[in-house]
Amino acid sequence: MRTTSISSRTIWRQLLANAVVEADPSRLQKKLAAAQRAIDDRELALRRTEGHKDADLKELAYARATIEHLRELARVQP
Repeated sequence: MRTTSISSRTIWRQLLANAVVEADPSRLQKKLAAAQRAIDDRELALRRTEGHKDADLKELAYARATIEHLRELARVQP
């Protein structure tokens, strides 16, 4: 059970990092969607636990902003 908890804390970071370095626009969209789902899952897990840190939620908000920025950049690419 501990492994799952640790994994949920870090998997979204790895998925977002994978999206950030993706150059293929079609693959980028899939990677962004996977990162978004993982971020949503992590936020839900945080909100269900007592004593979650606002800093954790802020980090997830920054990650969401990064995803949105990457989506915008992908839209303007030829």
